[in-house]
Amino acid sequence: MKTVERALLVLLAAVSAVHCNESFHEELLIAPLASTDLMSHFRFTTVVPLVASQMRDFGLLSRFVGELRDAHQLEELSVSLSRGVWDEERWGYSPNNNPTGAEVRARFGPRVDDVWAEWSSLTNALSGQLCASLNFLDTTASVTPKYTYSPLGVVNVSTADGGGGGFVRGTLPGENVCTENLTPWKKMLPCEAKQGLATLLNAASVHRTKYHALGLQLRKVCPKGVESCSNPDLEFTQTLTLVSDPNLFPGRFFINK
Repeated sequence: MKTVERALLVLLAAVSAVHCNESFHEELLIAPLASTDLMSHFRFTTVVPLVASQMRDFGLLSRFVGELRDAHQLEELSVSLSRGVWDEERWGYSPNNNPTGAEVRARFGPRVDDVWAEWSSLTNALSGQLCASLNFLDTTASVTPKYTYSPLGVVNVSTADGGGGGFVRGTLPGENVCTENLTPWKKMLPCEAKQGLATLLNAASVHRTKYHALGLQLRKVCPKGVESCSNPDLEFTQTLTLVSDPNLFPGRFFINK
């Protein structure tokens, strides 16, 4: 296969914007890997004014995500559920770099006094929503690193001084990712799986792939074109990375018809 063909097969993108300065953007990258395998990388991004979330004025943003952020005073949140091992030698670099199993990273606001109590409450809420065993991310499976994991977006100065405290990371390498995780993940999209690229995702086909990784990321960002700001927006990103043998899905890949 020629180098150009291996670099990129097809890129699809769709953008939708509504009132109140909210926006939703979805992308699908399909690319052949250095083997006969095919990678499909879905990315869905919702951006809303931070004040809208604080006022519980949920338009495009999932109500669960907005209420989760407020209830646990989250500055940032990252969740991944991966099945299989990304073969970097054959496939190159991963779009997400997620570990096998489950991973949760959370950066709490400066007003959180008991980080571990807040972490326990957060992982229990995520466990119930995503149908995963994230409630087992206790102090034996989680750490508070002090000198790594820089902030993903705009954060309060007191939570980004390199001293840790408000940041916790937990992993469950043995977590068994299954079809029950995909359904609640799709329900967090503005139109769930009723419109857009999400309609391509059939749970049975997704979980027959060689590798798949679900991801959620919540952070604060400055409005587009602004380098620094005092009134950031809230960005919620959902990703799904799949590696499959195209011969197993002739003619219809993930579409369930």
